[in-house]
Amino acid sequence: MKWVKYVLASAMATPFFITTKSGISQEIQALPQVPGIDISRVEYVPAEKNRSPQLEQAIIRHFGEEVLDPEYPTEYSYNIVDLNDDGYPEALVYVQTLRLCGTAGCPTLIFQGSAQGYRQLRYDLTTYGGFIVTPQKTNGWKDIVSAYRCPDNFSQTCYSIKRFNGREYPFAQVILRSTITGKVYLLLDRFHQLHNLN
Repeated sequence: MKWVKYVLASAMATPFFITTKSGISQEIQALPQVPGIDISRVEYVPAEKNRSPQLEQAIIRHFGEEVLDPEYPTEYSYNIVDLNDDGYPEALVYVQTLRLCGTAGCPTLIFQGSAQGYRQLRYDLTTYGGFIVTPQKTNGWKDIVSAYRCPDNFSQTCYSIKRFNGREYPFAQVILRSTITGKVYLLLDRFHQLHNLN
């Protein structure tokens, strides 16, 4: 699995250090610089350091038992953030396994939070991990910006914006020029082994 992490991180970002709330300096991957896009005002938030058994069960429900195949171990990295300000944080999840990952990246999911835990899936797409959650909202949910390969030129990186359509975050719209603000929730800097707790 180490080669997957290295290739994906190297393809999209360069490392730098931030100081976490606990005062510990941590190396993370910066989002790529793209002409016309100003990301100098974003704040980086490291991935969650503890496993989430509740989230692991949501991942297994989504993909099925194949993600528990010991021949192809599955790891995940995640952040929690309340995207719709209802008091129940959503989970931004990056799932990494040789069975599911490819040249376009790995599965990235957004599970909606509720009083009963992580239930409804609101986003499912292959990406390289890392979201900018902006202050702007569409249909009551915060807009999300991410970097990925340009659709018309896979050798270049583009930024795209995803807006909630009332049910989910659908396909993204490429941004050509913009100053982006918000928080970058990193999904590539801490990984946890997926376990079946049943």
